[in-house]
Formats: sequence, structure tokens, C-alpha cells
Amino acid sequence: MQAMYGEDSWTVGEAEANGQPVIVRFRSHLPDSADCQRYASLIIIKWRYAANEHGLPLPKDNQDTIHFEDALEAALATQHAAVQAACITGSGLKEWRYYALDNQTFIDCLNQGLAGHPTYPLELSAYQDPSWTALTELLPGPAQG
Repeated sequence: MQAMYGEDSWTVGEAEANGQPVIVRFRSHLPDSADCQRYASLIIIKWRYAANEHGLPLPKDNQDTIHFEDALEAALATQHAAVQAACITGSGLKEWRYYALDNQTFIDCLNQGLAGHPTYPLELSAYQDPSWTALTELLPGPAQG
């Protein structure tokens, strides 16, 4: 994915939902339109966790989500199968937004990366999103490719 995001620029911010903080981490810009078309499958992974009084994960859940993300990122990198566009944490939910070449390759990498891990409380959804709306909605101002 380095070619797609050579500078690997991220933006991190805080929003509020239901009076609680929500931490949002997302790519600072869209890739070029050819890469958007190539990686048109949006995969959303949700992990519901027991929240502290601020809606954020308890230390154990936080460590588990980091361990999960690291394992998934490593598996995806070997196949250049997907790129993470955003991660949103708050109100008892962590959500990752990935853009993949195709759903099956993503699932294969997910299973490979998580081999030997405990069962995580994951919910997966997949959509076609060639215009990368799930990232564009997080970008400030007019989105640029």
C-alpha cells in the first residue's frame, strides 16, 4: 500500500457522540482515482466493547483491539489486499474501514492473520464504494484525490 499512500499521512481528531468523546483516525487524503476504482470494496469491521465512563475501551479491550489490528495489517500487507482508510473509537464501539481488492481476498487475509488468536467479537459488512465515500465523509472540506 505504500504506492497508494506514499507519505502515509493520517489525521487524528476527537468528535462527540451522546456526550462522549469519539476518537477518529483517518487517511488525510484520497488516493488517485485509479486506486479508488481498484480498491472499491469497502469492508467495515465493528468490535463492540465494554466501555469506561467516557465510552472508550477498558485497558484489556484496548490491548486486544491493537493486537487484532496489528495482526490484520501484517496479513493484508503481504498480499496488498486492502488498505485501512479509517478507525473510529467511542460509545462502546471500535470501527475499522478498509478498502479491499475484493471481499474474498480480504477474508482470506483476515483468517490467515488471526490464526492462533482468540475469537474476537467482530461484525463484518461489505459494500461497493468506488468513490470512497466512507473516507470522503471524514475529510475536512472538499476531498481531493
